[in-house]
Amino acid sequence: MNSPAELAGLKEESDYLLGTTNQAFADTQVLFEELSKNIDKPVEFYVYNSETDEVRVTLVMPSDDWGGEGLLGANIAHGYLHKLPAHCCHTTGSSLSQMQLQQISSSPNSEIIAGETTYLP
Repeated sequence: MNSPAELAGLKEESDYLLGTTNQAFADTQVLFEELSKNIDKPVEFYVYNSETDEVRVTLVMPSDDWGGEGLLGANIAHGYLHKLPAHCCHTTGSSLSQMQLQQISSSPNSEIIAGETTYLP
């Protein structure tokens, strides 16, 4: 079963959903509201990966009709035990350049959905 999270290439326990271009995800309620207003529509999320110490833009298409539970099909947690790892708070990190994003989108592991590119795991 390919959940929206899997189709977007989100990585369990190393990816952190930060927000969209319009707002940060201060808590799960803000995330839920963003997902709910974008059911079956692609939305860009800023995602921090603690393994690569990079922030990337990831296209997510929330759905309530993918065959599993939730709009993402992923466990979402917040609070004290689910903060960004301490080691990443002391780095400047990096983000993917436009050229890197273009290389990824032209890779054989990408799929076009609703005129947008989504990255498959």
